[in-house]
Amino acid sequence: KLIQIVFGLSIAFAASSFFLSFFSFSGGAVV
Repeated sequence: KLIQIVFGLSIAFAASSFFLSFFSFSGGAVV
């Protein structure tokens, strides 16, 4: 159970950082 929680948190962190960099890049490209 603990491994599942850690795995989910790591995936959520990676996805959030990826989308944050992607949106910042697209926003900079648009501007």
